[in-house]
Amino acid sequence: MTDSPQAIIERLRRLRAPGATCDRKLLSDLTTVADVHVRAAAGRTLEHVPLDLVERDGRALRPLKIALAATFMADNTAPLLRTELLTSGVAPTIHTVAFGQTLQELTQPGSELEAFGPQVTLILLDDGWFLPAGWDPNDFAALSRALHERFSVLREAVRAFAERSGSVVVLNTVPLSEVERRSVISFRGRARLGRVWRTLNSRLLRLAEGIDLVHALDLEATLVESATNVRDDRLFHYASAAWTITTESVYTAEAAALCRAVAGAAKKVLAIDLDGVLWGGTLGDDGPVGIQLGNVYPGNAFRDVQARVKALERQGVVVAAVSKNEQRVVDELWQANPEMLLDASAFAAFAVSWQPKDRSLRDIADELNLDLGTIVFVDDSAFECELVRTTLPAVDVIHLQGDPATFPRRLLAQRAFDVLETGAADRARTRRYHERKMRIHHALEFTTAEDYLHSLGTRIRIREADESALARLAQLARRTNQFNMVGNAVPVASDLVLSVEVADRFGDEGLVAGVWIDCAGSSWLIENFVMSCRVFARGIEFAVLQHVAERAAAAGATNLLAAFRDTGHNAAGAACYPAAGFVPVDDEAGDAAHVLRLDPLPQLHPDWITMETEKAEPDAGTR
Repeated sequence: MTDSPQAIIERLRRLRAPGATCDRKLLSDLTTVADVHVRAAAGRTLEHVPLDLVERDGRALRPLKIALAATFMADNTAPLLRTELLTSGVAPTIHTVAFGQTLQELTQPGSELEAFGPQVTLILLDDGWFLPAGWDPNDFAALSRALHERFSVLREAVRAFAERSGSVVVLNTVPLSEVERRSVISFRGRARLGRVWRTLNSRLLRLAEGIDLVHALDLEATLVESATNVRDDRLFHYASAAWTITTESVYTAEAAALCRAVAGAAKKVLAIDLDGVLWGGTLGDDGPVGIQLGNVYPGNAFRDVQARVKALERQGVVVAAVSKNEQRVVDELWQANPEMLLDASAFAAFAVSWQPKDRSLRDIADELNLDLGTIVFVDDSAFECELVRTTLPAVDVIHLQGDPATFPRRLLAQRAFDVLETGAADRARTRRYHERKMRIHHALEFTTAEDYLHSLGTRIRIREADESALARLAQLARRTNQFNMVGNAVPVASDLVLSVEVADRFGDEGLVAGVWIDCAGSSWLIENFVMSCRVFARGIEFAVLQHVAERAAAAGATNLLAAFRDTGHNAAGAACYPAAGFVPVDDEAGDAAHVLRLDPLPQLHPDWITMETEKAEPDAGTR
């Protein structure tokens, strides 16, 4: 049984005492606390608690540097964000820009904000920063011009800071406070004010589409369903606080999801129960046409759950069925019930059997070649949910209980799958897992791994990354954990960035790997090398390293250096460089952890892989 909020705060205080011992359930128990004041208090205390006293079994915390720059006093945002992130597997280091210094810190090269080196910079905007003092409620043309001028100043400051720092910069749409809106007494005028204000927010949203590292949180839309005032009038006048603590909490929930995406902590797999979740009733008892599914309650609620699952799958979430059932009966369902929105092709994996569900989840992780920490498990059984929480603490659990009408909202409420953006590779993810199954079945026809690899007809295309590929590579670097040599930080000033695409007889895998390279002098440095787990064990990494080595040697380099940092998740990547002939170097070599001599050139390229490359310029071959 989870402690009360007051008991949890007392446990936090004990962790600050000398000789404190680790409380491994604390972060898990904090997830059950809804009171925003308690969550803020927890965040303030957690700032001074060593992380090794709160780390959860099975969940290594991912570090992330975050800067907060607000145009108003937002004292609760940092502690609320700290609680939100720590309870979801991210350990933030938070730097707060002094009140009133946001624009100066963004525009001044070498500012304290820039020196902090944030991976994410959250710029919190309020209406008072945009509205001119004493604006005339009769002159909306003048108001529109003033808002556009203020927006233009912000746009250029954000653009320059993003280019200099390489930080992901996050803006928010700005809710207009009631007192400003009510200052216009005519209904027609109030409608014009709304139109002018929404133009400002539309510009903020478009700014996020026009600058690579800039993103926007649509706070105005998110607050629509929150029964709260944006502003507390007393705190606004007394302490320049433009948002209530509830508004700050709504913001931090959205901001934390984005931060998790940057940290590579977004979930990838939705492992979902069938009976009682995707339909009402029990398939084995009620039969394919007897289950509750259709256009009337509660069948329409379950149909809505299927619609949400289908939307997630279309955007790249890997869906797996985890059910205590007969596979034969489930297979018959897809064709027998015309109300089904999902069919078997939407699922990348099936664990339909009578074994314990924690074992089924392990089987799914093995089949998909993904960590347990990438899985969200959804079930209507309290027993199954508690079993998984207890035995597989790395797995997130959503218990759908009670009224099925609430299931669609609760399925999405944790924002577990939120990513910075999606693309064609995400939309094709399920298809690629089906192709992977075909490769596995095909492999059974061969007695040796080498014969199987030759039969695949693998083709690799390596080329210098264009703007589109750079954005996709940044996403890959943030989402890939196992083969990621330095973690999810994306180098921003590399001389050369290579993208790697793979195809074989079973299909096109698309962009699966990227290499960031510093080409200075006689020693080229691989700053990072990432590769999708879906192409493991095919020798692709060695073909890529062969290409980089040949390119470096052609440019006059004598050594190929490679950076590596143990993240706790990249053991698969750790084995690559030694296997390719790289040897460790001492700490004095800076970022480099390994070195490969280029005289003579290594022979790494597997003979079962066909290479396609774009020719480099003859002088240095840099981008």
